[in-house]
Amino acid sequence: VYYTENVFRRDRHTGDYREIPQTGLEYIGGQAGLAESEVLSLACKSLATIGEATLDLSHMEYIEAMLAPLGDNGLRQRALTARRAKSPHEMRMAAGEAGLGTSDAGRLAALAGLSGPLGEAFAQARRISEGVPGTARPLDELQALCSTVESSGVQLRLDFSILNDVDYYN
Repeated sequence: VYYTENVFRRDRHTGDYREIPQTGLEYIGGQAGLAESEVLSLACKSLATIGEATLDLSHMEYIEAMLAPLGDNGLRQRALTARRAKSPHEMRMAAGEAGLGTSDAGRLAALAGLSGPLGEAFAQARRISEGVPGTARPLDELQALCSTVESSGVQLRLDFSILNDVDYYN
């Protein structure tokens, strides 16, 4: 199911609502992996038709696993806000308030700045999440998914600051 409509979104900087055009796709059902591959392929073909494009990708399960040490409280929300803003300082502050050690705080600070072309971003994501339960599988899935469309002509990047409703999107 797809849609094209105007929606209202709150501006991150001013807090004001603004109207923007949005096109979206809901893929309901389908075999795991195949559904994501089809959606990503469609996105790449659409962007390639428009012209030169870059597509930023994220994985909510990876973010959730990285933020799990913060617990399920206001600190998790603060960390999500820091991640959206790509703020290592705010991420360290949230980690400190959660009582996390220097190593975990460093991981979360690195997560705040994690974005870039696939090769280097995947390497960085694996490095900072080494030993963190629940992070390897989402990275493997995302890397396999990206390999299905690398020849599409669209530049693919990882950007884990792309977050909306983490309880809704997969």
